[in-house]
This record gives sequence, C-alpha cells and structure tokens, in this order.
Amino acid sequence: MLENAPPPSPPPLAVERRGDWLAIAGFGLVTVLSIFPWSRFGDSSHLFGAWSLHWSLVATVAAVVGLGFGLFVRRRPTDALTEACVYGGLGLIVAGAALLHHHHPPPLAAGSDVPWLAVAGGALALVGAGWKATSRVKGLR
Repeated sequence: MLENAPPPSPPPLAVERRGDWLAIAGFGLVTVLSIFPWSRFGDSSHLFGAWSLHWSLVATVAAVVGLGFGLFVRRRPTDALTEACVYGGLGLIVAGAALLHHHHPPPLAAGSDVPWLAVAGGALALVGAGWKATSRVKGLR
C-alpha cells in the first residue's frame, strides 16, 4: 500500500541583492584614494603615502579587504545578513581610521582633504550594508 507523497516544501525566499554595488563603490573609492597624498607634509604626503604606517594604512587595508569581499560575494553569494555585517564593520573601520588620520596626522604633517573623501567612501559602504540588511529583513516577512 502506498502512502500519499508529502506536500512539496515551499521554495526558498528570493532575497534581492541590494546594496552590494554601493558598498563595492565605497570600498573602491577608498582604494583609489590610497594613491593620493593623505597629508600635506611628512610621511604620507606623496603618492601611495596612504600605505605608510599610520591610520591611513588601516583605512586602505580595510577598503581593499571590503572590495575583495564584495567582488567575491557577487560571484558566490552567501547569507545576505552576514554580508551586510561584514560590509558595515569594514565601512566603520574605513571611516573611523580616515577620521583618525585626518585629526591625528603623522608627526610634522597636516591632514589633507583626501581622508574626508575616504570617510565618504566608508559612509557609502555603510549605506550599502544598511540597504542589504533591510532587503534581507523585508524578505523574511
């Protein structure tokens, strides 16, 4: 005697992949900004000076990691909430380190305007993270 087949399980929720390109753009902006001088005098006042040992290095490394992570998850998506948390954490690190570099530049240096643009890039990544998290929460309803 055959039993009735169990009802099919509902299809998985399709979550829109919002916010990825915004976060990638923010991290990409900071990565490009690492080419330009982050201070007016001193150690980081030359091209690629952001890669010297100071707060600018923290911001640029976090941006490169965020850019790589964003491009990776575009090809191999994971949990959207995890991606949003990583984007948000790295965006906070980028913005905070850029602010610290501007307010506390290397000795005998003055901050330029480039760290402010890096703060804008970090903020762009944070907005992308927020957009991604809200699309995930809306998909759960």
